[in-house]
Amino acid sequence: MENKEILDLIYKMFPNPHCELEYFDDFSFLCAVVLSAQTTDKAVNLVTKPLFLKYPTVFDIASSSEDELIPILRPIGLMKNKSHYLIKISKAIVEGYGGKVPHDFNELIKLPGVGRKTANVFLAEIDKRPAIALMLFLVTYLIILLLRLIRMLIA
Repeated sequence: MENKEILDLIYKMFPNPHCELEYFDDFSFLCAVVLSAQTTDKAVNLVTKPLFLKYPTVFDIASSSEDELIPILRPIGLMKNKSHYLIKISKAIVEGYGGKVPHDFNELIKLPGVGRKTANVFLAEIDKRPAIALMLFLVTYLIILLLRLIRMLIA
């Protein structure tokens, strides 16, 4: 099967893909993606509402403390690490980019806690850039999960 055929099949299977994370600007989306590690989008949406009501801007989070963020992030787990990274990311954006999230892959991955996957997800959603590599990664991951499930059922 050719790459184009695979992509056509994926687009046929998922004609209107959309992100489940709720956000109101590029900074809130970047935070939501970082918070989504090891939890569900639904759980992230429950904590981003109170988080951004109390800390609506990158400047607000940059000037907050981990102790202030931890109670808000507690429901999604790993709250110490996630609060630490949200503050570090926020400070880096304030200090290095004047409070504006960079829209360049190489600049995004320089941010603390932002790796290739997070940068690709961010650019695919916010800038509507094609993220074929990410899509293929997800399809591969689903195939691996299906193969494991089949092995479990056969065994």
